[in-house]
Amino acid sequence: MKSVPANFLKGCKNIRTVDFSGAQEVGEYAFYGTPLSKFTMPSVKKIGDYAFYGTDVLTVELKKITSIGKYAFSECDFLEEVNITSNAAIGEGAFSNCDEVTAITINNVTSLPVNVISGCPSVVFLDLTQITELPIEDDGSTYVSDKPMLEEFIAEYVTIIPDEYFINNPMLFDAVMPSAEHVGNRAFMNTSLMCVPADYLVTIGEYAFYGTGIASVDAYSIEKIGDYAFANCTSLASAVIKNEDGMEIELGEGVFEDCTKLSQIALYMDDIELPAYFFKNCTKLSKVYATSSWKNSAVTNLADIKSIGEEAFYGCSAMSINRLKPSSLECIEKNAFANVTTNSGEVVLPNLKYVGENALGYITADYLILENAEIINDIPDCDYVLIGSDIKEFSCDDTDTAIYAYEDSVVDEFCKNNNLNFINYNSTDTIVSDVDPVLTGYDYELSFGAIGFNTTYEWYACNNPDRSDAVVIKTTLDDPQTIDPIALFFDDYE
Repeated sequence: MKSVPANFLKGCKNIRTVDFSGAQEVGEYAFYGTPLSKFTMPSVKKIGDYAFYGTDVLTVELKKITSIGKYAFSECDFLEEVNITSNAAIGEGAFSNCDEVTAITINNVTSLPVNVISGCPSVVFLDLTQITELPIEDDGSTYVSDKPMLEEFIAEYVTIIPDEYFINNPMLFDAVMPSAEHVGNRAFMNTSLMCVPADYLVTIGEYAFYGTGIASVDAYSIEKIGDYAFANCTSLASAVIKNEDGMEIELGEGVFEDCTKLSQIALYMDDIELPAYFFKNCTKLSKVYATSSWKNSAVTNLADIKSIGEEAFYGCSAMSINRLKPSSLECIEKNAFANVTTNSGEVVLPNLKYVGENALGYITADYLILENAEIINDIPDCDYVLIGSDIKEFSCDDTDTAIYAYEDSVVDEFCKNNNLNFINYNSTDTIVSDVDPVLTGYDYELSFGAIGFNTTYEWYACNNPDRSDAVVIKTTLDDPQTIDPIALFFDDYE
């Protein structure tokens, strides 16, 4: 029999198995409502509407099928697996409301109505390899919205993942979507996803991967990352963010907030403006690399950082400011390094213009130099702070820190009004500290520490620097020397 007629065994109550090895077509309602559990039709190409509706079929494997009618296998309560490997036209509701089906493979079809596989809550594996679009119906239903047990999803040719597409799939750990370029807002939020679905994503929406199990991020073509895109990814250990075509990358707020295992990241960008909360509470973060050249290998210091937003490194206890030292840094906002301790002999931020409240966290350093700062809303507690002549606004909490600045500046005025330890930077005493001359015979040996805006200083090995035989000795800030005999004079401090 090459064709099974319509209504052939419709409603028969005793039929369990059928073998129509030569059949190429099954008419509509042919086995409707029967207890049929197994059918053998290796050559079938066309199955009509409702042909196996409500049967007890356990598996459907069709390798040559070209057409499956509406609701052909709907309401099959015992169906466990569907495997369609040919390019077939599939009608609406064809495999809908099959409560026990766990695996569906329809991997050679480029377009599929959503309700073909709707109402199948036990599905854990869904292979739609050739699908090019993930549709959303007017009622919000999708291929996966009613599949809370889904663990693996394959759609290799989809380029756009819509907003909130997998938000109802908390057990999803693997999404194979190598062609994906755009991930919508909250698309994978709070799933168990183990890795980013594609290496060449262009845009990532807000909260797109929030709370997932992603262990690493490698984004090579990214142009935009939305707010909190990877926040609360507590398994995330490393990330690489770059655009190999040199396109500008837009970063959102809190992108990696609460990623408590994140230890290193590379940002291949120009003039980075690090947004607020970007690394907040990344307690293991210790290596951040930023460079304009994506071909460079990662190192442990920051470069090309223009600004650091509010609470950007808040609570990053493994970080410290002395890991940064970027010459391009111009702005550090409020609480940027709050709850972060910097242990260092010196902290020099030569081009920093704006310092927010508690921006620098705790600094257990000998001195902090802010040569070109224009607005300072707070300073950390350390031995010395040097502030240059560009300062326009200054304030800070009560502190024992020695504040070096120019006389009659806004710093001078503030310190006088608040009884703080101000020292005029114009005198030698503001530069030299810990002077301890020791007379040995006819010679003096002098050990001292020095701070200032210059990195090279001059002193003279004679009692009078105006003498023609004066010997000029140069040293650096980090290289104090013993001089014999001694008369100490510093050069100009610009």
